[in-house]
Amino acid sequence: MQRKSLFLSLAFFVALSNSAAAGPFGQDASQQRNQLNIIKELSPFKYEIKPNKTHPAFESYIANIHPDTGMCMIRGVGITKRNDKYGIEVRRVFEDLREQLSRVYGSSDLFNHIKTDGIWKDDDEWMMAIYKKERSYQASWDNESHAQLKDGIIEILLSVSALSDSSGYVTVQYRFSNWDKCKAAMQNSQAGAL
Repeated sequence: MQRKSLFLSLAFFVALSNSAAAGPFGQDASQQRNQLNIIKELSPFKYEIKPNKTHPAFESYIANIHPDTGMCMIRGVGITKRNDKYGIEVRRVFEDLREQLSRVYGSSDLFNHIKTDGIWKDDDEWMMAIYKKERSYQASWDNESHAQLKDGIIEILLSVSALSDSSGYVTVQYRFSNWDKCKAAMQNSQAGAL
């Protein structure tokens, strides 16, 4: 009987510790600054963090945190792919991540849109079109895509961004259910300085 009780206590502790940081990158919505490993403050309420779990496709992690709401968004910033004006490498990373995310959260909507009046339309100008904001390439998981969101996540956005006409990277951004309150609190705090 005592052995069974010890086993159940141990099982409960393991389950509790696993659920304590079960969200994206091992972090949960509403975590406060003192619960996160802050590397540096980037701007008010925006921090570079070292998350509990990392992914090899990302080189840095950004979190939005307000004292009233805790963490409301976390973003993984991908490794820059250089000499990729066709966007082949960055799209490969994007598709690999999209497949991994779909295994966890289900279906997503893909947006591959280029402006009709854009001038950067050739294959060798793919990254330039991203850089000049004439093309968007992203996938989203939300209620509209019938994604199986959990852990307080209301939206996941996987996007390609560009640093130049031949260099780009992928980001993944998770918004939590406290996002609207957090955004309002951040705006109110900043407006108080005016």
